[in-house]
Amino acid sequence: MGSGTKLWIRFIKKLIHSLVPDPTSVSSFYAISAKVSIPMGIRMEQSMSHFREAMAKILREVVEFPPGIIVTVHEAALTRNLAHAKVVLSVIPVEREKEAYETLKNYDKEIKDTMAHDMAMRKLPKIFWAFDTTEAVASDIEKILNDLKRNGEL
Repeated sequence: MGSGTKLWIRFIKKLIHSLVPDPTSVSSFYAISAKVSIPMGIRMEQSMSHFREAMAKILREVVEFPPGIIVTVHEAALTRNLAHAKVVLSVIPVEREKEAYETLKNYDKEIKDTMAHDMAMRKLPKIFWAFDTTEAVASDIEKILNDLKRNGEL
């Protein structure tokens, strides 16, 4: 290893220690990634866009949600090594998110099989499902405002 490489490694270690006191903990990874922003390449952005569209298509064509539940893909993100994916869903009505999640778990194999067939990826990412809470927060705020109007406080 050359002296330039050793200096570079020492610099990176100092940077990590300055950002997070314990760089070995799992939560430190998230703290570092939040503080150090690495610009995303064009190819990665295209992969993310393609992945989001593919997930929306798969959920629309493969998964049969119970009647009365509308599910849309709000956001989808892949890690740089494409090992993990986070798919944020919007569920209407919000009260039935748990039911939608159970349905996704039941269709896990079909979702993965369709991903393997439709997407040209060497390794399929492990998918983590999340739900968008914007609608729930908006309805809570609207309810509070309506209560304030009714009580004459607004």
